[in-house]
Amino acid sequence: MDLIAVERFDQVLRLSKQESNRVGFIPEPRLRREFCRECIITYEEDGKVLGYLHHSPIGKETRIHQIVVDQSVRRCGIGSVLVRMLICKTPLGGKVTLRCRDGLEANHFWPTLGFEIKGARPGGRARGRMINCYER
Repeated sequence: MDLIAVERFDQVLRLSKQESNRVGFIPEPRLRREFCRECIITYEEDGKVLGYLHHSPIGKETRIHQIVVDQSVRRCGIGSVLVRMLICKTPLGGKVTLRCRDGLEANHFWPTLGFEIKGARPGGRARGRMINCYER
């Protein structure tokens, strides 16, 4: 990675750590590997990463793993921009999927971008949570 990429990754890592309780923990080596594989889309202003979307291709499907926006700029449309950027990268005819823990505010966000709940499944045995499965 060049110096700019290293700085960008460090900012993604900082956001990831800040939001790990809310969106889940991803170990730094895996996050770095995904960043190098270009599976992380960033939203930046003036050289500062304000949000990122972590995704991966699975056949003709693209799975969203995490979307994180800096707390100071939430509800400004950054999350929507990140999702639209991913949709533009998705192969024609491919679908975008994600899983979102029930009870999170994000469950109101996904339908505004054309995602539909395709089902729910148990998740997190220790906490007894349900996970909503979305598709677009």
